[in-house]
Amino acid sequence: MNNTERDLRLEMLNSLLTSPHRKLEQVAEIHKLIIELDPIFYGHLAVWYQRNSDVRDHKEVFVAHLLTSNLTEHRDAGFIMLQEFPPYQVARVVDFMKQHRNKLPRSARTAVQRYLKVRESNPALFDRAALRGRKAMKHLYASLHIKPDERANAILFRDQPPVGSLADVLKQLAKVESAAEQARLIVEFKLPYAIAFPS
Repeated sequence: MNNTERDLRLEMLNSLLTSPHRKLEQVAEIHKLIIELDPIFYGHLAVWYQRNSDVRDHKEVFVAHLLTSNLTEHRDAGFIMLQEFPPYQVARVVDFMKQHRNKLPRSARTAVQRYLKVRESNPALFDRAALRGRKAMKHLYASLHIKPDERANAILFRDQPPVGSLADVLKQLAKVESAAEQARLIVEFKLPYAIAFPS
């Protein structure tokens, strides 16, 4: 390894330690440089970082770069890594690809479509995702022109959630006046505090 390679890798590692919160464009330049100069290192680092780090900004930029890479292995890894994100991060990855990578490859759209369809096929998983990430999920369906199934459409777009769904429970919670009944619903359905009592 020559000094230039070593310096770029160190610069990348340093940037992973000093990440500005929610400013993906500030970390994007080093990602773009490394993936172009050392794609094999970048791919390995992305997978390691997904498993061992907590800085969301870099995780999102890694996945966006992998999904827009020319290497099949990168796109495959990005596809799998995207499935692990909560809806708001998937939306941020999609927006980043559109705004900073100037593309949204068909494989990236397929990854998002798979992400949404897996959640649709599991009502409990979908309800939890929609409860916390309603706006992000609506954004994904609408911006990528992905047709939701009937249940997802009723919850997200028609605001007519099916009986027994968490969205229905949340509507019930808003109508209940008794604090004891509100507490019962919150505990029984394990509603997150931030959802049950929005600021």
